[in-house]
Amino acid sequence: MSSRRLVVLPFLLLAPAPAAGQVVLNEIVYDDHDADTHEFVELLNAGTSPVDISGWSVECGDSPTACQVSCTPGCAVATNTNPDFTIPAGTVLAPGGTWVLGVGATIPGVNQIIPQPLLAGAFENDEEWIRLRDALGNVVDAVAYETNKENACFPLSIVAEGPGIHGNHLLVDGLVPPYGAQLLSLSRVRNGRDTGNNGRDFALLPWTPGASNDSLPSALPISEDFDASSPGTPSPLWRGSFVDPIVVDPAAVGPVVPPFGGPSNPNVIPASPQGGNALVFGDPGGGGNAGILLQSPTDQVEVEAYVYLDADPHPPSLLAQVETWSLGLQGTSDSFGNHPDPGGLLAGSGVAGLVDPNTGVAWTFVHYTNPIGVTSAALYLVDENDGGTDNIVLGSVAIAAGVNDGWQRLRLRVNGNRVEGWFGGTLGANDGTSFAGTLSQPGIGTVYFQTREFVVDNASVRPLTIDALAVRRHSVGLDPIDPPAPCVGSGGCAPRMGWNGGTASVTGAGPFAVTIDRVLGGAFVMVAIGATSGPPWPIDAGTILGGGPCWSLNDIGITNGGAAAGPGPCNGQRTLALPSLAGALPGGTLYLQAFVFPDPGSPLTALPLVLSDGLAITFQP
Repeated sequence: MSSRRLVVLPFLLLAPAPAAGQVVLNEIVYDDHDADTHEFVELLNAGTSPVDISGWSVECGDSPTACQVSCTPGCAVATNTNPDFTIPAGTVLAPGGTWVLGVGATIPGVNQIIPQPLLAGAFENDEEWIRLRDALGNVVDAVAYETNKENACFPLSIVAEGPGIHGNHLLVDGLVPPYGAQLLSLSRVRNGRDTGNNGRDFALLPWTPGASNDSLPSALPISEDFDASSPGTPSPLWRGSFVDPIVVDPAAVGPVVPPFGGPSNPNVIPASPQGGNALVFGDPGGGGNAGILLQSPTDQVEVEAYVYLDADPHPPSLLAQVETWSLGLQGTSDSFGNHPDPGGLLAGSGVAGLVDPNTGVAWTFVHYTNPIGVTSAALYLVDENDGGTDNIVLGSVAIAAGVNDGWQRLRLRVNGNRVEGWFGGTLGANDGTSFAGTLSQPGIGTVYFQTREFVVDNASVRPLTIDALAVRRHSVGLDPIDPPAPCVGSGGCAPRMGWNGGTASVTGAGPFAVTIDRVLGGAFVMVAIGATSGPPWPIDAGTILGGGPCWSLNDIGITNGGAAAGPGPCNGQRTLALPSLAGALPGGTLYLQAFVFPDPGSPLTALPLVLSDGLAITFQP
């Protein structure tokens, strides 16, 4: 294996262009917090040619009671009595053009006013569908929502794309105290983006009827410790479904922010290692809350913060008590922040009404006390895919009071289908307990939160509470290279490559670093840097390898070695510092891979060599 010259590779992120005449259901509000004055449907021509939608219809439906009593094939569609709405003659949508059907002037950009009784009859705030049909009756697009309610006669396979949208969604419009005008709708996560799966295509986003869904800025990185804000003020970084997250002093109960009756910080907790203020995501009025970071949705991002984990038993009660929260990427949750149940603890304990509304990938905390006072708490790294109960737990940590609760560093990182998570350890470092995996349904989504409680004493509630928030791109120019099969070697560890420092920019200030996680404690690491790569080379699982199969990138250059730090098997970590990328050629790509073998001075010398996955770094301007 030899070093070769640097080759400029144009790593282009190409998305397929929408087909001409691709009209979609682009944004929906089917339930609001007042008297149905903010409900609407927006159509969008996401194609490249004008489309005449004269005579097209927006079909609304659910399962009539008679069908649910005696369900026969086709019953729900055949006997549906919800009103449909016809587009007027002479309606032509230019490319990028919208058509908004709504109740009136309360809807910005409304084109077709629907009398309120008709719209209320169409949207009955339950498991329902909306289908768009052309003038010949052909179905052009379909969306189903609240499909978590599992009506046995609901015709899901013909009125939804994929599993529909799980969860219960509500636009809070500010007309009903004590809530403000939060105005989050169900929107396509990119304007006009339609992958054929409702659960991956829609997210809570700021409403934009008659305008593009792509309204959020791309202003990363974000670094915020909340100390410059006064307790009781909302964070401008986030939007909640019921209330925006509130800055608090952890050492003080309160404040009570009118018109809310409860304190934003329900009880005293220690300050985080950062010190000063923190941010609380709960609803002081009780129940749940969910929402988003006000940044453009993406599939390449890293979020890190100190997060407070409360594992103390709930006060005695004859009722089961439960609190959950989630911090997620590449997805969304529902407006009510309904409980996820990734480990099945809640369902197995008889908790009813579970919705599992999260999509994408999330750290989720579940804190449960049964009626006889037995408490359990666990943190899960969950592939939530497109919502529902078919989530995949990628890793979990049992949380015990006085052991590993309180303030802990959490990090969550995604790059396409690759996800990595860290619990505990140091901000900015790859130490602590780590997990990694491959997402089953990667895609564009928001940075989101979910929090909900059912407890007998609100003073014992601890909603999602964070400090020292950092959000970075992870990142254009960084491409993990997974082996054809996992390389199983020294002590059962499978080392993984990582990157710290944000975008690999030749003009960035740095510092940057390549990290290698899950190294057997006491091992010696060599980082191989090559200038070009082809298909991975398999290496015969012989005497020098730990059980194979292993593989190598086919170009190896400079190496850097050093003793790995970290206690115990698979917790070692090695960092290769890159203070600056100045002088590198934008567009040039380096390929990195770690070769791990026992430290000659350690008792592990009998263990063989093991190789990590790879990392391609394409230098950015």
